[in-house]
Amino acid sequence: MTNTKARVVIVGGGFGGLFTALELGSTHDVTIVSDDDHFLFTPMLYEYLSGEVEEWHIAPTYKELLDSDVRIVSGVVSAIDLEARTVAIKDRADTLAYDALVLAVGGVTNFAGVEGAAEHAIPFRKIAHADELRSRMVAALDHVAPDLPPQDTQRALTFAVVGAGASGVELSTKMADLLRDAFKRRALRGEPRVLVIEMGDKVVPGMGTDIREFVEDALRQSHVEVHTLTRVVRVTENALVFEHNNQQTEIEIAAVVWAGGVRVSPLIENLAVDKNNRGLILVKPSLQLVAHDNVFAFAVRSSSCS
Repeated sequence: MTNTKARVVIVGGGFGGLFTALELGSTHDVTIVSDDDHFLFTPMLYEYLSGEVEEWHIAPTYKELLDSDVRIVSGVVSAIDLEARTVAIKDRADTLAYDALVLAVGGVTNFAGVEGAAEHAIPFRKIAHADELRSRMVAALDHVAPDLPPQDTQRALTFAVVGAGASGVELSTKMADLLRDAFKRRALRGEPRVLVIEMGDKVVPGMGTDIREFVEDALRQSHVEVHTLTRVVRVTENALVFEHNNQQTEIEIAAVVWAGGVRVSPLIENLAVDKNNRGLILVKPSLQLVAHDNVFAFAVRSSSCS
């Protein structure tokens, strides 16, 4: 036995990565790798969009949160060598060696192969995404003159949220409320148009009837236009094409926000480990990988589950 601390590399700085670093920082040689320099309390990203909270309220830097002996590496992991026990960082010549590895990367936005979505739709997962959406909303409002006819105003201020899960619903109501408040302050004619587009037959799929009724009432009160059983076909810089009952409709759009689900991170996709048919890593109840006891993974599927 030696006094050398075990080297732990944590990939990902979300809830799982941060709290692992907080727990192990004083007893292990910990390095956390994240593509951002800050943690983000994502449940309040909607309040940041509306200006109810400021960035420092919900996105403190890792240096503020972690002990000075935790090493913080800003970068994107490009490869993991499970046999050599090293982690490669994009644009860095050196690699990080580890005794134990924690995979806490989470998922990435799933654009589902929709034409133009990755290029023109805005995800809603980071501070930068909220900043871009708010900038697009303000820019659209600034281009509308107070004397513009209501129908022209609505056409210039049409926004769409793809996905009617909890995130899409909360975002669409927040956007609609912000835009209607701006209409009153600017004395604009008519009202904005916010659509939420869902491939399924109901909003917040998977939730109970009572919750769904509450959500549907909130959408009505915020004047959000709900389109279920509707598929997005194409997104361009200024337009959205969607299909319902085999009929396609194209509308002019100020911004499309994509809240249509997540997929496995490309880093995990390229990792040669045991996975289920959805690409999720299989782990033991202890969160250790099936064939690698020194690697732990969050947001995965237990190998003991069916």
